[in-house]
Amino acid sequence: GWGSGVRLDAQHVLTARHVAEEFPEGLWEAADEGDVAVLVYPGDEAPAPPQRAPRLGERIVCAGYPADPGEGEQQGLALVGGEVAQLLPETTKARITCPIYYGASGGPVFAESDGALVGIIVAFLTYHPAPELGSSPPVSQAPVPYDGWYYMEKVPFKGIGTSP
Repeated sequence: GWGSGVRLDAQHVLTARHVAEEFPEGLWEAADEGDVAVLVYPGDEAPAPPQRAPRLGERIVCAGYPADPGEGEQQGLALVGGEVAQLLPETTKARITCPIYYGASGGPVFAESDGALVGIIVAFLTYHPAPELGSSPPVSQAPVPYDGWYYMEKVPFKGIGTSP
């Protein structure tokens, strides 16, 4: 399998925990909550993106390296737009409308207005309800035209030293 991530600095890549679990122990650290982890990656200096909490209804851009839905092979960098559809209270997640696919997990979610990192891609669900995240409405009542729900982990991320 493969996944995506966002480089925070010279040695750290933020990604989804389920992506990091593909790496040997000792090369990554999980957050205290949610599907979030940081990989340790020795590399050149890179500036960290600004981070802030997402805002309901704001326009966002999701970036990642998903598989081609028809072929099942990696298709290269994909940038897709959408918005924050729902901030799920008392959870680390938010529902978003960016159409994502397998392999995009761990990719960054940036605010369109200021380029701040507001989350990372973690899930694409095509079934209802989603018991671990609360019930989802029937597709016919969904507020946006797609077949499933897309999720991101919200900034700040607890326990991995990536909070602003």
